[in-house]
Amino acid sequence: MHLTQVEFACDPFARNCYWANPWTNDINIDTKAKWHLDAEDFLTEIKDERFAIMLLDPPFSDRMSKDKYGTENLYASDSAKMLRIQKLAGNLVIPEGYIIKAGYNTNKPHPCFDLIEVRIVAMGNCRNDVLFSVWQKNNFTLEDFQ
Repeated sequence: MHLTQVEFACDPFARNCYWANPWTNDINIDTKAKWHLDAEDFLTEIKDERFAIMLLDPPFSDRMSKDKYGTENLYASDSAKMLRIQKLAGNLVIPEGYIIKAGYNTNKPHPCFDLIEVRIVAMGNCRNDVLFSVWQKNNFTLEDFQ
């Protein structure tokens, strides 16, 4: 593997958010994301890229999935799939880079990351709060330095 540069950020669940532009993906073709692949397929496709920040904000409830995708929950109902996505995502982050994870838990997204911070965001009305956890890559493998 030969890496020429590090990109700023990647968002495999971007919807219409441009923060990680141009590395935006969303399975819904009606969004403004650059790619429209399943998140696992997207991360596999870009396996030679490296990022300082990886955003992990999948639809993590049935309501979100139905509102955004018109279907059952594509990711939260398949924990094995989310574990594979988180591992792929973590492998693309450079040493001392970050994963910013949104969801209903602060479970460790990848074995090479340490928890830095957790914030609770109140969504208002009768909606559940969302947890944002920030993870830093502090444990490295030889692949990280190739």
